[in-house]
Amino acid sequence: MKYFIRGITRHYFNFKGRATRAEFIQFISVILGIEVCLFAFAFIGFVQAAQVLSVVFEVFIIIPFLSVMVRRLHDCDFSGWWLFIPLLLAFIAYCILAYAMSEYPNLTDADIKEFFMGGKQDILSDNQRLSIKILTTVAGVILIFVGVIALFLPSKHKALRFGRLGR
Repeated sequence: MKYFIRGITRHYFNFKGRATRAEFIQFISVILGIEVCLFAFAFIGFVQAAQVLSVVFEVFIIIPFLSVMVRRLHDCDFSGWWLFIPLLLAFIAYCILAYAMSEYPNLTDADIKEFFMGGKQDILSDNQRLSIKILTTVAGVILIFVGVIALFLPSKHKALRFGRLGR
């Protein structure tokens, strides 16, 4: 829990330096624990409150999460920019989707919800659908690669290009 507290206080905007494997695992574990609690809260009947709390928590935690991921990649002697490649690809896929939906000015919220649930696939052309699938698949593969690096690779104690291991 100490690494989580340190991550959301001292290291909130710290993208320099390094983070140990233990720090990364503990930080992710606390986040998952909080998300499971919010899911249980929704499961017992407080759906709207759980959704609001989940969104607030996720907005609050996104910067420290990115920070600890970047610092963990630095500890494995990789650049933190590896993390932003899948985010860029996902953003491009979102832009393609937004452009495709802008061609239909009469779309209602129900139509968009139906699209995301698997219906109304005629909103996208075949090329747009293929582009989005390719971009999101590549983004997912890179994100899994980055996650595996962060979880399983040991620290590079002799590689100091990202600074010494900060405590």
